[in-house]
Amino acid sequence: MHGPYVVLSPIAKSHPFEERRAHVGPDEDPLKIGRAVARLKAAKDNAIFDCKVLSRNHAVLSYRNGGFFLRDTKSSNGTFVNNERLAVTGEESEARQIFTGDIIQFGVEIVENSNKVAHGCIYAMVQLFDANGQMVEGGGTLSNGEMNGMLHSTEPSLVNNHQLFQMQQYLSEALYREEARQQKLEALEKMLEATEHASEAAWKALVNEDRLLSRIETLEAQLATFAKNATPDKLREDVVNLIEDKAKFEVASKEHLRRAQEERAESALRLADIDRSLVSTEEECNRLRSRVQTLEARLNETVSAYEAKANECGMNHIALNEAEKRLSAAEEKASAAEARLSELESKTQHERSVSSLVRLLVNALNNNPTLNENDHWLTMLYDMLKERNGASDAVPEPPIMKMPKIESLASDVVGCKKCEYVKDLNEREALIRAEIESYLKDNLQLQARVRDLESALAIAVSPVCVTEKGRLELDDPQSLGTVPSQKKNSNHAAASTVAAHQSNTLDPLTDTVFIISFAPFLALILLLLAPLHVRFMQCVKQD
Repeated sequence: MHGPYVVLSPIAKSHPFEERRAHVGPDEDPLKIGRAVARLKAAKDNAIFDCKVLSRNHAVLSYRNGGFFLRDTKSSNGTFVNNERLAVTGEESEARQIFTGDIIQFGVEIVENSNKVAHGCIYAMVQLFDANGQMVEGGGTLSNGEMNGMLHSTEPSLVNNHQLFQMQQYLSEALYREEARQQKLEALEKMLEATEHASEAAWKALVNEDRLLSRIETLEAQLATFAKNATPDKLREDVVNLIEDKAKFEVASKEHLRRAQEERAESALRLADIDRSLVSTEEECNRLRSRVQTLEARLNETVSAYEAKANECGMNHIALNEAEKRLSAAEEKASAAEARLSELESKTQHERSVSSLVRLLVNALNNNPTLNENDHWLTMLYDMLKERNGASDAVPEPPIMKMPKIESLASDVVGCKKCEYVKDLNEREALIRAEIESYLKDNLQLQARVRDLESALAIAVSPVCVTEKGRLELDDPQSLGTVPSQKKNSNHAAASTVAAHQSNTLDPLTDTVFIISFAPFLALILLLLAPLHVRFMQCVKQD
């Protein structure tokens, strides 16, 4: 083809059309691109396509100054170069230069709403050739305005959008051509296989034909020979021979038939035996299958029971460990309670001894109003009291034994730290008794009885010391205090009546008070030992 021309090749997603090779003229006579109509049909040497989405006068392609320029002529669905639209709908675009390898799209895909039929558009890859037959190539397909915009851009991109689109289309086209080539290769392989089968069949037919022809020739030669040498005697002998051969053949055939029948009967018997053995085998197989299922079920039950027992054993082991821990904790608590009980017993014994010494000191002060500094036994008793307290600073220094200072001596004895310790001990005992509310009533009754006995004991052992001043007295919690003279005078008669009986009743009454005061501690010990006994019995039952 002389002069500049264009080659339009379809790509994968295009509406199907044959490759077009059309002449491109100047601006006065450009190549028209559009839809086929009655007077203008699609052909290989024009750019008319049988596609509904194109307009009749869709676009024109012209050649000037060694370049090809595409212009949209007010098409309804638009013209695209490398996925860039040339103009909006109903407007004529400016001429845009195109190059070899550009992807041109005419129209867009349209789907009819009535019958949901899709009409594709034209996608074509262009190859441009000038008047000398040389391919026209270039570095881009931008218009003049877009090229100026790209030149004045402050942040130029390494790859343009149209280049990315071209690469995408090239890849799609390569994949499409690869698929088409693969389909053609598969078709050729199928044709080759069919040709091989046909040639093999023809060869077999040719061989059979040659063999049949040779057989025919042999029979014709035998027939000619028999026709030349045929005589009645010869024919008779041949007939007799043929009859004998026929009889022999029949005998042999009957023998073969009898053997075949015997073999068939034997085979039938064997088949029946095989069928019976098959039935018995199937029954045995079914029985074994049911047995296997039963064994599997029992195995599953055994496994589940074993897992349950293992879990139960683990839980029992955990419970045993917890019980051992609780038992060890209970033993520790019991040992602590025993230690506390022994400590309380020692403290009570110590307090009892201190109380007896205090009573002796008070009785000495109350019964001997004429004591002086020369009474060394009172100083010895005071030293014994300090020694009982266990610390050198627990009891103040012994006072100067002068009658006018008996009140100061009494205040020193009352302020003894051991007496304060006794008060603190009573407070702690009250807190312990508050924690065991279940035994509170009995303890309160016992404590009330103890208080009554102590008050009676204090009244019984309190003599008159001084008439003008106050006298020393043993209070309810076994502490020392002073009583006014008016009160002492009122109690003088009662004290004188019980003075004679004091020496006989003091020791038994003190022992009784000590035993009764020990009841709260016994209740506390029983309260601590009760949960330990319950847990121990539970552990014994579990074992």
